[in-house]
Amino acid sequence: MTGMAAMIENPADVWTAHAQLVANAASRSGLAWHVTHCVGQTDRHALRWLDECDFETYYPYVWEMKNVPQRELTQSQRNSPLPIRRPRKTALFPRYAFVRFDMGKSGWREIFRFSGVAGMICAGQLPIAVPDEWIEAMRAQEVDGIVPGKIPAKKVLSFQAGDTARVIEGPFTGFNVVVDSDLEVNIEDLDSGMRIRVLVSMLGQMVKTHLEIAQLESV
Repeated sequence: MTGMAAMIENPADVWTAHAQLVANAASRSGLAWHVTHCVGQTDRHALRWLDECDFETYYPYVWEMKNVPQRELTQSQRNSPLPIRRPRKTALFPRYAFVRFDMGKSGWREIFRFSGVAGMICAGQLPIAVPDEWIEAMRAQEVDGIVPGKIPAKKVLSFQAGDTARVIEGPFTGFNVVVDSDLEVNIEDLDSGMRIRVLVSMLGQMVKTHLEIAQLESV
């Protein structure tokens, strides 16, 4: 998360430009959302202390299909030739949290240090203010507090590290992303719900996250 990302022609750049325009005003006074880096024991630990100190936070989750541990399977499930998978709640941006606060008021630096927060995403040495509309759009995708992972049946494409893809479904619809890891799986084992790591240009920085391959298309 160091250095500015190269420009990518997608809606994220529009948001980045808007965020940079409001960064100066937000740094002086007024409530605004910022992207903070959690470095404490756990993200949950940082969020709990921020909430205790009356900071509004947003930490988006998604459903991710994961293999069930052997100890949780029945004998018949253990004998199954297919892996048993269940949806589990997973952070969309591990180690990063959106925090809404007034930078013009004193005390937030001390609270951040105590909570396990170290730094914010910046542009030109100033913390970037995330537009309220961006947070609202993300929250609008949620069902019971979690971004759903239900994907309609469709042709699934395979991507390689370094490829550029377009997000066609979910909270990042319309974004161009860079595939950050190879999809190491045989064709017969390919599943539309399988997730791969990608780099998203968000607010002037390249952020790592995981998306289902059915949410992507080649460009």
